[in-house]
Amino acid sequence: MKRVVVLVLLVPILTIAMISCDADIRSDIAGLMGGFGGNVYIDNEWVQPNKADAEAAVTAIASLGTAGSTATTSNTAAETVFGINGVDLSGLTSGATILAPQSVDDQNALKNSVASALTSPTQTATLIVELSKPATAEQKTAAAGTTAVFNAVITSLAAQVTTDNPTLGAAIAELSLPDFSATDDITQGDILILQMMTNLVNNTITQLSDGSGGIDAATVDSDTALAILGDALFTAQVAEQLSGASTINFSGDLITGLTGLMDDSGDKSSRNGGDDTVPLDDLKDSIGVKVVNTLMPQIVGMFGIQKSEDTFTYTAEQYKKFLLNQRAYLASMNHAIAFYEAGNISNFEDDRMDVGTLIKYLIAFMVTTFDDFYDAESTTPSLTKPETFLAFVNANKAMASGTLDETTPGTMTIPGDFKKIFTAMGTYLSSKQTNDQILTNLANRAKTLVEMTGFENADLDKMLDDLPTTIDEWFEE
Repeated sequence: MKRVVVLVLLVPILTIAMISCDADIRSDIAGLMGGFGGNVYIDNEWVQPNKADAEAAVTAIASLGTAGSTATTSNTAAETVFGINGVDLSGLTSGATILAPQSVDDQNALKNSVASALTSPTQTATLIVELSKPATAEQKTAAAGTTAVFNAVITSLAAQVTTDNPTLGAAIAELSLPDFSATDDITQGDILILQMMTNLVNNTITQLSDGSGGIDAATVDSDTALAILGDALFTAQVAEQLSGASTINFSGDLITGLTGLMDDSGDKSSRNGGDDTVPLDDLKDSIGVKVVNTLMPQIVGMFGIQKSEDTFTYTAEQYKKFLLNQRAYLASMNHAIAFYEAGNISNFEDDRMDVGTLIKYLIAFMVTTFDDFYDAESTTPSLTKPETFLAFVNANKAMASGTLDETTPGTMTIPGDFKKIFTAMGTYLSSKQTNDQILTNLANRAKTLVEMTGFENADLDKMLDDLPTTIDEWFEE
């Protein structure tokens, strides 16, 4: 029954990577690994921190989605959007106002302002606080139009690329984003992510353009691939930053701890009514109870789950924000991996990319796959999406609060409805693996990502080789 512990703990424990502030992706934002607290003069308010870069970034972001930075579309079946012909917008009830792709100069200015703000823990903290503030009504209108049009552009782009390069086309098809409405609780950070994703797709179209509104992806040279790769990785890093404000140090020790839970030679679970309980003693000899106590409260916050004294709450809006960043991160990373492969890039290894990058990638896959599975269910599950995660947290308040006893950690409870939903997700994954090789593709992309990071670990290599079978067995159990 150890694998049950891995299934329930692996995703939430690794999810903390999404709120880490390490600089493992691009040198543009190097130096973030130190965390947010570290300057005694600033912490004690003896001097005022320099917030100029963060304030400049906030000012730039506040202008996005306002007059002069938007575009309008019609709602015909053959629109030209982002420079690509044949985009079907007939599903729109009327024309849409969208975030316009930025010029190269404006993109560089935005990237530089954000990157500069992220070079300092103090300014990073300031930026994240500012980006949690609400978007204006004008920006919300642009955000709602952008997601609808963006997904239609992706459908058209993927179809045209697939003609020349089916593998690359399949990766581009996964760039879709969750829909917004103008009445949603949208933040300045959401606007930033939507603008960066819009720029990423527009830049991809520009790089692959045949000069007449069509796409030529038959041959992708290394220069083209590197240009798109850089945009994708920076977008992923920003999505990661906006997921929260805590740090974690991922190392081979964590991988070793997780692999120690892989075999099935642990204590068995027991049933209490409709719930299952799983002993947590195995944690003491693998990951460690202290590590779980450190991570879990941060994980709860990263998901957007709120805690007040002993009460946890989780709204649909909080879940949606979490999902946007997860989808943006995964889509950007898949985009980067696809163009790395298409361009036959070599010697890309960057010592700022480490095993933590892989962990973040696997988390994003699991979270977005859960969301896709839920939407595909013909029978509405007994719990909503946020209620599903909240059910686990409420059933395991000591774990969620980081107060497990390190000597006798007790048991983990798997609520009956939670278990039913994830059992059904296992069936969904099995079907997707049979029809679309979803887990095989995950493993292959993960291997490419390891190649890109230059991280070598025998245990990790074996985990990736066995990943499709292991995930299937976890859900089956």
